[in-house]
Amino acid sequence: MPMSPNLRPEGLVGEDARILGEGGRRIYQSKVGILVWIVTLGRFDIGYAVSTLGQFNSQPQVGHENAVRYIFGYLKKEPNLPLYIDTTEIMGLPEKYESSDQVRMHERYPHAEEDRSEREPVGTGVDCGLTVFADASHADDEQRRSVTGVIGFYGSMPIFWSSKRQKVIAGSTYEAEFLALRAAIDEVRGIRYLMRSMGVRVVKGARVLGDNEGVLQSAAYYGSGLNKKHVGISYHRCREAVACGIVTLHKIPSKENVSLRHKHGESTLRDWNQSNYYAIFWGKAQGGVEGRLKLLIWFTICFFFAITENNTKSISAKLTL
Repeated sequence: MPMSPNLRPEGLVGEDARILGEGGRRIYQSKVGILVWIVTLGRFDIGYAVSTLGQFNSQPQVGHENAVRYIFGYLKKEPNLPLYIDTTEIMGLPEKYESSDQVRMHERYPHAEEDRSEREPVGTGVDCGLTVFADASHADDEQRRSVTGVIGFYGSMPIFWSSKRQKVIAGSTYEAEFLALRAAIDEVRGIRYLMRSMGVRVVKGARVLGDNEGVLQSAAYYGSGLNKKHVGISYHRCREAVACGIVTLHKIPSKENVSLRHKHGESTLRDWNQSNYYAIFWGKAQGGVEGRLKLLIWFTICFFFAITENNTKSISAKLTL
């Protein structure tokens, strides 16, 4: 694991609590910067640990420095974790939530529409499908701020990931999960816009998967009311995306939701049984680092394979990162 499960970076004691001097602080910041770049290049299994330790750049302590060294030791031990390129859409997912009053849902949000550029090129190739997992852990640190986890796949290849502490303190699991769902949908909007700008064909709505049934029903069903006013913005933002077909919502069991497999640096090799068997490395979601360059590279590679092979068979190319 990239971070020791016994580490409590907010409450260090003894020698670990000693504050580093000016020279030590600069070295610490340099090391964290190197790790951030490694995450951006694709090692998102260390993203949560890097995000957590990056919070202490202004006044790092000895315990934080030791934790950074621990991450470098982990990278030395695991230098070649693979990602697989596969344009096959993830199969075997549960049916989407669909309201029987879908027409009324459209009428409720008549101005809901997807952002499109007038200069976007004509899309080519086959729509491989965008699948996004979203989750939130409620008040799991000393500041009681929940963590939003999002990981998205184009076909079956992870192309973006995020693990960020929410800016507000959620008063309930329902609120924290709704904030996570909104973050995932906002990310989907941006990704779909980027895909179209690159000439990638986007036809069907992105599949967004979560494990909180109350949140999904509130966002998907026309008759679901809003009982908590403080989540009103997220509530209507998500329902607008459902109404205009940007996303479809799906319920999965919590143990199958991979978007928050980052607690204490967990990383799992997850097997998915489809028509063609393959494995995807699931790592910890990236923490607070914008990987736009990485995203562009992954899209370009995946789209190239989708065009050249016309999506007639599964394509797996092992990348050694």
